[in-house]
Amino acid sequence: MDTREIWGCGAEWLEGQACTLRNPSPCGGSSTFCSDAFASHRKCIDDAYICVRGNTPGGGCVIGCEGGWSTECKPNGGALTCACSTGRNSGLTFLVSAPCHSDEWQNAVRMNCQ
Repeated sequence: MDTREIWGCGAEWLEGQACTLRNPSPCGGSSTFCSDAFASHRKCIDDAYICVRGNTPGGGCVIGCEGGWSTECKPNGGALTCACSTGRNSGLTFLVSAPCHSDEWQNAVRMNCQ
């Protein structure tokens, strides 16, 4: 699993890798030189708000996020019919006139279902 892509903590990950290259551990042992850099990367991952998105066989899409909300969208002509599966507005149905996974789609499902 590539955490720098999943959680968006690339700068913190690179900081740790650069530190390791600048301060290699002799004979493969562990070094404490980079503990602050690795702690920064771990904090970034722990603080991340994680959402998982996917596509459905019928051409629709889904998203589920930490905090207990999720949405399922299905094609409906030129738009998507979306429904909050879980969250504060569970059961709410709404239209989104943007393609799955676009910024506009993400903003619309978050605004309606989070």
